[in-house]
Formats: sequence, structure tokens, C-alpha cells
Amino acid sequence: MPQITCRYRVTSGPDTCCQIVADLMDRPIAECHTNDSACLHCIKCGVAPQVPNAYTASMAIGVAHRTGDTHYFNDTVNRFRNQLNKSPPPDTACILRGPEIRKVGCKPCQAGSLEPVMVPVYRCPKHNECTLHNTGTFPKIQACATCSERLEKSVQLDVKPAPAAVVAAIPRRGVAPTSPASM
Repeated sequence: MPQITCRYRVTSGPDTCCQIVADLMDRPIAECHTNDSACLHCIKCGVAPQVPNAYTASMAIGVAHRTGDTHYFNDTVNRFRNQLNKSPPPDTACILRGPEIRKVGCKPCQAGSLEPVMVPVYRCPKHNECTLHNTGTFPKIQACATCSERLEKSVQLDVKPAPAAVVAAIPRRGVAPTSPASM
């Protein structure tokens, strides 16, 4: 892990905390936990943390959630909602994907659930079968969202017949080319 240099990063006992979040929330620094991943993304995102950026907004909502005060949490979510930049879902469009052939349990989707969430498996000419997103099943089924061979759309070629003069100039196999003098 690279060394994180941020003047707002504070070590409070065993925890790493964010001074910006403490200031935004007007809470003690010890309640404003952060982690290396959030700090690295915050530093690289290009938006000053005091604005707040998406990472400090997310940490602030985490602070409000940990207080257990529902009213405070809802107010915090409403306050920081616009700063949370959710990335769009990955593209799964693929012209190769065939019909659904079966369903499998999705291990990441089973968190806190007694019954697995069943996701469709499709016929695929490249991988035999595929799913829209990674399922965490073993053996791994290729997911369209992470497939490097996924084809989002087909390209319609504009096909025109070759002129007769061009076809006549192409030598045919097994036939010796004729010289212009013999014509």
C-alpha cells in the first residue's frame, strides 16, 4: 500500500480518522473513521474534501449511521446526497448472448439471506455460457460486464458489387495471366 500523505488524516488510537469529516459533521475526531482506500480515492478525485467530495460525504453518512440517531442520519443523507457520485452500472450489452439456459445462485447476493438469489445463465458462443455480472460461483462463469470479448453491437458493412473491370483484372487461379499484347 502506498504511503498516504494527507494533512487531514489523523491517527486516533487504533483508528485512522478524517479531520474534514469531523469538521463537516461537528463531531469528535475519534468518531470519524476512514480507511486507506477512502483516503487514496479522496486524494485522487480532484475535488477538495471540504466541498465535500463523494468520499468525505460517504464517510460523513457513515458517522451519522454509527450514532444510531435516525433523524440525524436522515438529515445527513439529505445534506450529502448530491455529493455521492454513483458510478453507472457496468455495460452488459452483448450481441453474442443467447437464450437463458439455467439459473445459478449468486454468492455475493446471498449476504444476509437464507436463500440464494438466483441469476440467469445464458448460452454464449465464445465461453459456452455467461452471466450478466460476476456471480462468485465456482467454476467461474464468464460475466458480460467484465468480458473483453463482449460485442456491444454489430457493424453493418456497406457492401457494393465490384465493377466488372476490377473483377476482370483479378487473376484467376490456375489460369495464366494474359499479356495486354495478346488481347
